[in-house]
Amino acid sequence: MQAALEYRLTRPILVDVSDADGADVLFEEALARGCDVVTANKKPLAGPRAAFEALRAAAGRAGRVLKAEATVGAGLPVVDTLEILLGTGDTVRAVQGCLSGTLGFVMSALEAGRPLSEAVAEAKAKGYTEPDPVADLSGADVARKAVILARWSGLAGPDDEPAVQLEGLVDASWAGLPWPELEGRLKTLDAEFEARRGAAEAAGEVWRYVAHVDPGEIRVGPARVAKDSPAGRLAGTENLVVFHSDRYNTIPLVVTGPGAGVEVTAMGVLGDILRVAAERRR
Repeated sequence: MQAALEYRLTRPILVDVSDADGADVLFEEALARGCDVVTANKKPLAGPRAAFEALRAAAGRAGRVLKAEATVGAGLPVVDTLEILLGTGDTVRAVQGCLSGTLGFVMSALEAGRPLSEAVAEAKAKGYTEPDPVADLSGADVARKAVILARWSGLAGPDDEPAVQLEGLVDASWAGLPWPELEGRLKTLDAEFEARRGAAEAAGEVWRYVAHVDPGEIRVGPARVAKDSPAGRLAGTENLVVFHSDRYNTIPLVVTGPGAGVEVTAMGVLGDILRVAAERRR
């Protein structure tokens, strides 16, 4: 970054599409040096609350902006919608939804009767999963998205950060396993997930991976929902985000569409870059 800034760029933007730890330190330095920041990396925004607040403060001091659309919903206008609600004076009361295109794909495959191990292998081959699929399967990635939504919306204040109640499809201790070993462990769960699918089908329900963000509480995990419900009608990598606010109190505001894949994620990042560029032209 330092070498790039020596070229005296007039409107520099630091773009982070990694999954790296410690990016918050780099972001703070970039903001202080006059860069705007666009990120698809959730870790700086979902890590320690103090680091998140420091980033927002650094952006304010420098008169720069921090954009993070691709951290929640890939290319879907989730963060943008949230910023519009807040910027126009609305107050968000709760957010729910299916926030993982990867887990949406896996749940749809399970609904169709396919084994868990096969569904995850295909999701990995299609580029839907995080570099380590366990980040998706353990729910860690959805939990990060839920924390970002809680902080960005004001549902989690600086002094009342809610604990995350998290239930994954697999244990987080599987993180870092080589793919052949992970695939072998997933095969040991195939029969269990088929039984769960069958029980839900008998009740006219399907499994979805759902996040609930409420004041002082975040819950993330698999849940049975009615087949004809908005979540139950999701297919493949579709995401669903539901905003309940003072303005949208009778009928909530819903954002839905593809939530995984290189193309839509790249669109989210590029959209943020274009927004920053448009603001700097003024």
